[in-house]
Amino acid sequence: MGEARDVPMDGIKFVSFERDSPVAAIGTQDLKGCSVAMIVSTHGALMAHIPPMPYRTLDPHAGERHVHALMHRMLRPDGVRVPRLFSATSRLAAVVCATVDDGQVALPGQVDLMCDMLVRYAGVSRVRVAGYEVVPSPNYGAEGTVFIDGRRGCPFPPKIYVEDHEMADYLTN
Repeated sequence: MGEARDVPMDGIKFVSFERDSPVAAIGTQDLKGCSVAMIVSTHGALMAHIPPMPYRTLDPHAGERHVHALMHRMLRPDGVRVPRLFSATSRLAAVVCATVDDGQVALPGQVDLMCDMLVRYAGVSRVRVAGYEVVPSPNYGAEGTVFIDGRRGCPFPPKIYVEDHEMADYLTN
């Protein structure tokens, strides 16, 4: 991604959009069914790339436990992880998830868990949910890209892209 901070699978990264920041963009790609949880403001972005399962297993609850653990690591309820750069008045919390069959959320239980934890620990009243389509085919390419471009710097809102589509006017609602 060049001048952007790349968030790998199971990774959590932060980038500042302050004018003196050497890197002012963050993103992740090749989601292929994974989700992204993020907190974004005019000052910076915190992003997690969350796979639906931690490993191959027959345990039906492994995915939810893994999502909970990664979200806990991202948000740290003790307040250390969520940077003070996120003012309560100009902050967006969002989850980007896989969708199938005309926009149906692929893993609604996991998306609900991410949203609940963002509301509880990030101090937001609501969480935006955006989807990217997963086509179940071995011939289909690597779907799922999320990119946040804060290169204009604070006080301008960063641009958030899911695939090639911009999430517009998110900091005003």
